[in-house]
Amino acid sequence: MNRNLGIAVASIMMTGLCGVTQSAPAPSTTVDSYETIAKMGQGFIIWESNRSGSWRLWRIGLDGKGLKQISPDESARDHYCPHISPNGRKVVYLSYPKGQDGYHAYNVNKPAPMHIMNTDGTGDRVILPSARAYSEDRAVVWVDDDTFHYINGDGISSEYHLSTGRSVPLSKQSIEGGGWLINAQRNFAVPGSPVFSRYDPTTQTIKVGKEFDGCQPYFSADGKWGFWMGGAGGPINRYDLATGNVSKVLSNNDPRMPKERNYLYFPMLSRNGRLLAFGASPGQHDHFTADYDIFVARTDPATFEVIGTPVRYSFDPACDRFPDVYVSDLDLGSHQGEAPYTMQLKAPAGVTIANWSFGDGSKGTGTVVKHTYTKAGNYSLEIYGKDRSYFGEVSVAPASAPTVTAVALRGSNKVSVSFSEPVVTAKAKFILDGKQAKTVVPDRDGMGVELSFAANITKVATLRMEGVRDRAQVPNVMTAQQLVVQPHQWPIDPKSVVLIWDDVKKGCIAAGDVGCQTQAVGRAFPDRNNAMQTSGGHFNITGADDILLKALKQSGKMTVEAVLTTPDANQSGPARIISFSSDASSRNFTIGQQGNLLVLRLRTPETGENGTDPEIELAAIQPNRPTHIMLCYSPGSLQFYVDGKLSLNSNLVQGDFSNWSAHHLILGDEWVGNRVWKGTISGLAIYNQKYGASQAARSYESYRALHPVKPANTVKLTAKLLSSSKTPTLSEIVPYREGLVTSLYEVLSVQQGQCEAKQIVVVQWAIVGGQELNNMPAVNSQQTLVLEPYAENPQLEGLYMSDTINADPTIPLFFAPSL
Repeated sequence: MNRNLGIAVASIMMTGLCGVTQSAPAPSTTVDSYETIAKMGQGFIIWESNRSGSWRLWRIGLDGKGLKQISPDESARDHYCPHISPNGRKVVYLSYPKGQDGYHAYNVNKPAPMHIMNTDGTGDRVILPSARAYSEDRAVVWVDDDTFHYINGDGISSEYHLSTGRSVPLSKQSIEGGGWLINAQRNFAVPGSPVFSRYDPTTQTIKVGKEFDGCQPYFSADGKWGFWMGGAGGPINRYDLATGNVSKVLSNNDPRMPKERNYLYFPMLSRNGRLLAFGASPGQHDHFTADYDIFVARTDPATFEVIGTPVRYSFDPACDRFPDVYVSDLDLGSHQGEAPYTMQLKAPAGVTIANWSFGDGSKGTGTVVKHTYTKAGNYSLEIYGKDRSYFGEVSVAPASAPTVTAVALRGSNKVSVSFSEPVVTAKAKFILDGKQAKTVVPDRDGMGVELSFAANITKVATLRMEGVRDRAQVPNVMTAQQLVVQPHQWPIDPKSVVLIWDDVKKGCIAAGDVGCQTQAVGRAFPDRNNAMQTSGGHFNITGADDILLKALKQSGKMTVEAVLTTPDANQSGPARIISFSSDASSRNFTIGQQGNLLVLRLRTPETGENGTDPEIELAAIQPNRPTHIMLCYSPGSLQFYVDGKLSLNSNLVQGDFSNWSAHHLILGDEWVGNRVWKGTISGLAIYNQKYGASQAARSYESYRALHPVKPANTVKLTAKLLSSSKTPTLSEIVPYREGLVTSLYEVLSVQQGQCEAKQIVVVQWAIVGGQELNNMPAVNSQQTLVLEPYAENPQLEGLYMSDTINADPTIPLFFAPSL
């Protein structure tokens, strides 16, 4: 555990304070009521309250009825941390010894029994004799109706199975007085403070993330969001776990709240993401004595936006806090369409008398009805049955034709077009510079189409489209479009290139056509595609440092593009791939690899000299697969694209490059060493502009089209070494820094590929990057070799080669690319 994190958690546990209040969003125009919330489905709220003199669990229906205490009157104990099971039938909670500060102080050093009971208050029993809350907040994440994650008495993250009574540890990391609560998807964990951190179930380790101001963090059940209290009394913040974006849900003094109840705490989202429960007080803070009451607000499960106004459910002057809310799925479902939108609706099974309300002022009768929504809006469906009501919702969007969101050249003769919504292209026409598309292949989801043409596209062309329509019940036809198709070009914007490296032989070119030296150091060499391969060494780029510093510092923007391949998906350090730095603790920027994740350290006045506050996780990298990356940054806005597709959109890094200073550009290691990255780097381009999604997709396609990689004709065989040429030394080949040596082998067996010869000559590395390898095996020893035809490795031409074996020139010549 990092020391600062432990201190922050302890501070929040003792004080309950949560940072600085932020401004509120625009108020909602819809005023909700018990009736509005009850129409969301069958459900109820359970929370902690000390209204009886002891902390007990209380319950009320979403219709505002049925208020009652449900946890038993357990002598000298207080009940906290309720969590409702996914099916709404069970609730777990912790039972702590009663005391002046309750578990707020007690759980710093001691665990407590965990109970489970039916949500009506029956069947209470102890299932775990020793468990913990993290800080004052929550204790359980339900995975399904049989399984939940919790923190055991020793502070270890664990998983419990109700059906077997078995508990399994998930992580060895703990925090004094609490622990890490792991989400249902097993990819994030959080302690008592808002530090949403990557969890690796394979290694059972947690990579501690950025710590935000505030407290009371938790996760949405679908794994999309983290949320927490971002300040004293507000805001309630949400954190997009995929992109790292932070935004507000409700603010302190939010205009949607009553003026006398605008100090917020204790947020909890329903499992289906459709209701948010929380507490609110009249400006009072203390979490044990303040007059908090329970509120529930409708939320959009896709966006986590509050809909309408929060509804108050408790009115006792005691402290009501830490609610959990359950709501069933809608009986009549959720429906979406474009106006005019016609629906045929059927009453649930067993309903023989159905009086319908369609939410737009219209009524209907019958077990099967048909209704058309003529205007855009959100509508509540309802059936007034004989014994109960049934509910659903309808969202109707305005009628609008689809629009083009992207057009790009694919390969040499294909064009991809993306649309804003699913389309129909059966009767559409696609004409490129007067030539009709040869084939039209829609995407599986209808959001795009791939067109192929008879001739290659080598210049700027115009694509005319007509007859494309959407899939609305009353189709909306797109007006005829004239789209420009750009031919392949790499780099995509030569005018903004500060540095480009595409080929070891060609070297590196900086802005102004300044040639820069690319020098291999140690176990680093060009491969058969003239890409940089590092296997314990690196490449220094000299002559570009000042140009790079001046251009990027002046623009305050940056795009870094490269193609990366690694055989090792578990590197550490992080291992440096592209680094503009001077040592392990000082840099302008570094793209590296930690485990299987690409990470970024970017220096700004806010992130520090090492660029580690925060260090950003960009994306996972798959082994032995060429991966095109594009990192795009302007102050406060960071995007990362993998193979032309957005992988990360984050605002966690703030600030410009005004504090950048003189450093060195190095590929495959840190300038002072000891951070070696193993892999291959090609197609490196650094721009002084920030590019977006369309440029990333185009650059990926263009680079791939202009740099076709043919697979090597690899041969794997077992052979006996018959003789070797004299191994050269570095001093003997000066001024060369690379040297090859030939050896004669007898082929014993072939495991892969083709080789019919009985004898072969193998060319191997003897000196790489100024380093003597001393790797020649003993004569008559048997070796397993992975080889490529020498003729398929043009990067070896012109290198020093020691060849003293006098082998028959008709013997096949191979190259051993591995060191």
